Amino acid sequence: MQIMPLVNRGDAKTMKIAVWVIFSIVTLLWTAGTFVAVKLTQWGTGLLANGNIDPLSRGIAEFPLPQGLPLWLDPMMIQTLQQYALLSLEALGDAMPYMSMLMGWLVPMIWAVWGFGLICMVALAVAAHWLTARHTPISV
Repeated sequence: MQIMPLVNRGDAKTMKIAVWVIFSIVTLLWTAGTFVAVKLTQWGTGLLANGNIDPLSRGIAEFPLPQGLPLWLDPMMIQTLQQYALLSLEALGDAMPYMSMLMGWLVPMIWAVWGFGLICMVALAVAAHWLTARHTPISV
């Protein structure tokens, strides 16, 4: 009786392709998430810099919560979180003059974190590619 190897030579090539396809998809999602974070940061700091926090605080106070949420969280906890969000917005009102300066370094910091994450993902993909190339089938 002959035992078949777990991996044949054709599977190594398939694995290399899979590594780079997965890397591409994760990189695309990582970049899209970073782009959304930058846009939300620009929107939020612009909103706060203009002093437009009243509509935002009203929206948080009147936000309709899903009906199933009290099954998972205590209603008092939900009210506490809403009150905390309102207090945080009021505290941000004191920081209004600094929002333009904050915008000057916050967006580059987000892109720097994106770059560091991308370098780590490339290193993992290269390591997976190298390990896949070194793989030899088990011969019994």
